[in-house]
Amino acid sequence: HGMDVKSSSSGRTSIDLTEKATQLLSRCRALSDRTAHHLKRSAAETDDIGMEAKRLSVSIRELKESVKAEPPHSDGRGDEAMDLLDKAERILRGEGAGGDMRKLMPGKRSPALLRLMLGNSTQPVAMRREESLKMKAEYYRFRSHVGWMFTIVPSVLLVFVYRANAVEANKEAYSLTPAVMCAVHMFLVWMMYAYTALALRENVLKLNGSDIRPWWIHHHYWSIVSTILLLTLPVDSRAVNAFLAKLLFWLSCQGLVILLQNHYQRRRLYTRIALGKSNVMDVVGGESAGGMGQLYLLYPFLFGLQFLQFSIGAEILLANYKSILDFTGYLDMEPHEADLRGSRGVFYCGAMFALMAMCNFKHTVLTIIQKRRVAKQRRHERRTA
Repeated sequence: HGMDVKSSSSGRTSIDLTEKATQLLSRCRALSDRTAHHLKRSAAETDDIGMEAKRLSVSIRELKESVKAEPPHSDGRGDEAMDLLDKAERILRGEGAGGDMRKLMPGKRSPALLRLMLGNSTQPVAMRREESLKMKAEYYRFRSHVGWMFTIVPSVLLVFVYRANAVEANKEAYSLTPAVMCAVHMFLVWMMYAYTALALRENVLKLNGSDIRPWWIHHHYWSIVSTILLLTLPVDSRAVNAFLAKLLFWLSCQGLVILLQNHYQRRRLYTRIALGKSNVMDVVGGESAGGMGQLYLLYPFLFGLQFLQFSIGAEILLANYKSILDFTGYLDMEPHEADLRGSRGVFYCGAMFALMAMCNFKHTVLTIIQKRRVAKQRRHERRTA
């Protein structure tokens, strides 16, 4: 009798477990169907919004061209129409409640670096405002990390480089030059990672509506190429060692500027987003800066850094241009003591350094002019409101 009771109880337990499992299976299927319906509906709605955003963008552009083609009116109606169109365009670009709607437009192609690293079909687009804010906050955290690394590590390495050079000049032992150069090259490898990561992150931000100028992203590509070139040069080259000392000093200065720039830009940008005056995905790019007040504060640092970069590049060019004119070693191995390979590599690094400095200066000035124009336009809107 006891065995029958146990068997009956075990049977009921098995039936209860089966029923619960069946219920869970049904709930999972229902949730899956609900999810599929939601995704299908969301995709259709997203496509509709993207198409409408594209039509609006085209209409705004065409109407702007029509207004510009009209002869100027004495009553100022043309200026009023242009102001309204500018306001509509800014809402489309992200100053409205829905954020930047351009990222939903069909046929938008990913930047070249993202296609190279992630493939043609990957679209890292943040659909929700909270995701966009987290993406941008993570970008600023990484940029601050890069700024601290650029400030501290090159300064420490520079001390050891100067010590090693002084010990070798006095022909003393324990200069630690091999260890120091190994550390410098490890930092160059990290620099290559940092520039690549910054370029990737800024490409993603641009895909999500950031108005960062293309040069500030291309600037990272040039930095990656120059870093790779430095890693291929002989570590015992006199020309390479001379350039590395100057590069480490400049990187320390750049790190300080990045930290100062990041601090002011982040505070101002979050305030402007809260007031609805700025796009969620706007970022500070490269050597550009935030509002006009911050620009006045950062003027000497930005232009001083660019002048120092150009000076180092020009000095390296003048010191090593003769190695380019010497045809020894182009088709055969040159004598080791000639240091032609190191001098030629440093010459090209100096050329890229000087070119980046000039382009940085140009686009910083263009950023200032653009921000002045926008500020003037906003003041005009407030007066006419």
